[in-house]
Amino acid sequence: MSTIHQDNALVVKKKSTSTLLLIIKKRWVLGNFFSVDLPDVGALVTVYWRDAKARDTIDISDWNMYTEPMGGFQVSESGHVAK
Repeated sequence: MSTIHQDNALVVKKKSTSTLLLIIKKRWVLGNFFSVDLPDVGALVTVYWRDAKARDTIDISDWNMYTEPMGGFQVSESGHVAK
């Protein structure tokens, strides 16, 4: 049995009813979800996954919304990012 990994991911696009396009560690992957509810496009999530048999594809056994604050940036009213 393969190892279960935990990583944070950005949901980029819905490919089918159970497959989403994700970015994990600067890598584009297809995530096969085995749960009824799926995260929304644009969501930051923590995924628990294993390698799938297909290239650049992972099987996701569980996921949660990413809850850590994204600190270090302040957005000014002009739209520029200040640090």
